Amino acid sequence: MTDHPEDRPANSAMGGKLSTRPARPMPRWVKAFIIAAAVLVVAFAVIHLSGGGMMSHTP
Repeated sequence: MTDHPEDRPANSAMGGKLSTRPARPMPRWVKAFIIAAAVLVVAFAVIHLSGGGMMSHTP
């Protein structure tokens, strides 16, 4: 038979509630890297969609 959350004993240290937080949170540098990469992708897309791409560097 499957083990349902309501069948498990409640954790008294948690006040009887199940934790939904991940065991290991994402490090700050990973979040910063993801945000920086997203900003660069958006900036690249905006520059090229506005017509100011790298074509102005060619002779």
